[in-house]
Amino acid sequence: KDPEFKGEYVVAGAHYDHVGTAETKDFGRLGSKTGADTIWNGADDNGSGTSCLLALARVFGEGRLEARRSIVFIAFSGEEAGLVGSRWYTQHPLGSIDKHVFMLNLDMVGRNPTRPMEIHGVGSGAGGVVRKAVERAVEASGLKAKINDEVKLVGGDSDHSSFADKKVPYAFFFSGFHADYHRPSDHPEKLAYENMVKVVHTSTDIL
Repeated sequence: KDPEFKGEYVVAGAHYDHVGTAETKDFGRLGSKTGADTIWNGADDNGSGTSCLLALARVFGEGRLEARRSIVFIAFSGEEAGLVGSRWYTQHPLGSIDKHVFMLNLDMVGRNPTRPMEIHGVGSGAGGVVRKAVERAVEASGLKAKINDEVKLVGGDSDHSSFADKKVPYAFFFSGFHADYHRPSDHPEKLAYENMVKVVHTSTDIL
């Protein structure tokens, strides 16, 4: 809505791919022989983030919310294969990548509701602007969160990394690892949906 800033972009993203089936994960034909579940559904990784992304798009669309900058909602493919979709976008962005001022990444936000949601990378914006926006949004939504200036995960690459490489400030929401990570047991009935709603409220405020 702001004529001065409408030419700048804020990206809200989540990857919709997972890791396929047991056969594609080099487990041979174990499932067909034993009757075991061979489909790796990826409810948390990253059905949870993708669902929140769709909710955000609905909030701004049907709710007629207005932002000062243009918001780009992107469901990325190929994250598990090496950030393929997000890397492609940062090389072929809408407008110029220099006009992208922030990226919000939702990757695995559906589990561990008794633990604080980890929000990484808030130190990536100049003058603490990202941290201030995140802290305000967390306080307003009631989301229990641990806020980190940098990514504190071993192997913490996700789609935000493609934007960080282009010097775009970001925030990365992550609810933590669990025993079903990259296993066929990552099923939707194990998601903490009420906490995911708080993630959407928090993300809406930030955007």
